[in-house]
Amino acid sequence: MKKLLMLSVAALALSVSAAFAEEGIEGRPHRGDMFEKIDSDKDGAISKAEFTAFRDARFVEMDKDGDGKVAKEEGEAHRAEWKAKMKEEHAKKKAEKAADAPAETPPVETPAAE
Repeated sequence: MKKLLMLSVAALALSVSAAFAEEGIEGRPHRGDMFEKIDSDKDGAISKAEFTAFRDARFVEMDKDGDGKVAKEEGEAHRAEWKAKMKEEHAKKKAEKAADAPAETPPVETPAAE
């Protein structure tokens, strides 16, 4: 039971600390500011109640079978879902960046001097 609790706390701590980082994966700005998500009353500060509510919601997200416990498999599945989501967001951002980039003009060939 202690191992499960420690695993849950560690997973939450890692997800929250990554969320507060100024930059996300591969140096990209983090999409969806986690501070704003946690600061539910929008007063510019996170209260203990707001943080606890956020943490509890994350736990419920991870507890797929609703038994009040996060099994190792549930934690691993949650992490795999997160990684897939981040990969998808990265691909979307890359596609948006490519679409916004000016089209390259093909090099102009000059006739060979005879």
